[in-house]
Amino acid sequence: MAPRDKLKELQAGDLVVARRKITLTMEGGPAHSRQRFLSAGALLRLTSAASSSNGGTYHVGDIEEPAAVGRVSMNSIDPAPGFGLSERILLTYLPEFAAGPSARMGPQGVRQLAQLGIYRARSYGLTDDHSLQLYAGLMMQLGVAFDEDPFHPWAHTALRNTPSAAYPIAEHQRVRSLYGASTEYFQRVLGKDSEHLRNALFRATQLRLDSLPSGGAGFVERMRRLLLDLYPQRMESAATDALEQTAAFLQGYSNKPTTGKSLAVQVAVSFAMGRGAFQDPRFPQLREVSGSPEKLFLGLQNHLQQELRDRGWK
Repeated sequence: MAPRDKLKELQAGDLVVARRKITLTMEGGPAHSRQRFLSAGALLRLTSAASSSNGGTYHVGDIEEPAAVGRVSMNSIDPAPGFGLSERILLTYLPEFAAGPSARMGPQGVRQLAQLGIYRARSYGLTDDHSLQLYAGLMMQLGVAFDEDPFHPWAHTALRNTPSAAYPIAEHQRVRSLYGASTEYFQRVLGKDSEHLRNALFRATQLRLDSLPSGGAGFVERMRRLLLDLYPQRMESAATDALEQTAAFLQGYSNKPTTGKSLAVQVAVSFAMGRGAFQDPRFPQLREVSGSPEKLFLGLQNHLQQELRDRGWK
């Protein structure tokens, strides 16, 4: 299909998928331009499309970060798959599954999470409505990128421990594996009557910003001891290098080096709110305060207090 023909098929508001790793040049003029790197498979939303010398230039807003608007070549994207009935089913299911978070997200936030859940689930060959409900429900509980979160290595194993190209194992077997692994995880980290979670939340709400490590030698080890004291069952279920992976991910995602207290708060947010918390439709306010350790820590504490209220523990 010719590039110019492809341009005619897409218009503002359409969802597209990054065909390969692409560079997103942010708006702001040459003197203020900056770049973000998007992985293959990133889900984007077009804000405009226009003709150019190579046949077409798209302005996009990353659906995981709607405020990030930049420009990509038409050769880097494909139309996203349709959502149809599956989206409508999730738009009914998610508010019933998690009434409090869904109400705080609002209809647009729930729709974004549903669309992202469908797309990510389909990348593992999960298409059945019950499979999508399980996957989106785990996103609501653990974060939009729980499948890549080193604090949840069991999800990686359940979803990816098969050849990714052909998916020879039937969908129901993969879903059964994911369901079994998640059930075992929740039993282990929640405890009887959710006592482990309740105790961890109460401990975490007493945490002070100045108790977080400020960087330097031994930063990861000090952060590890802190999180082990707060929620040992959760840390014991994580990958052995979960903190190293999380710190590296956060430093790679940021547009400027993240170190010291700021990195410590961001790691704590990722631990409590999930990998990808800064792009999670559940927490749109985090993007606005990510550059301020004080405001971000306050946002974390507000989240923990809300968790207690949602469960009737406060």
